[in-house]
Amino acid sequence: MPTLPVRCFRQAEKGVDLNAILQVIDLPGLDNRSPETYAKNPTGTVPFIELTDGSFVSETIAICELLEE
Repeated sequence: MPTLPVRCFRQAEKGVDLNAILQVIDLPGLDNRSPETYAKNPTGTVPFIELTDGSFVSETIAICELLEE
C-alpha cells in the first residue's frame, strides 16, 4: 500500500489514481508481518508494489520512480 508521500507525489504531480490499486494493510494487526505479506516482501515493510512481472519493490523512492515512468 503506498504511503502518504507516494500518494501525494503521484496524485498531485501526475494524476494517477492509486485508489484503484491500493490494498489496505492493518499495521496494528500486524498484517505486514503475515506469511502472505512476507512472501511478497520479505522485509515486511510498507509501502510495496507488485510489478506486472510478479516482482515487488518496497522502497518509496523506487516506487515513485517506477510510477514516474
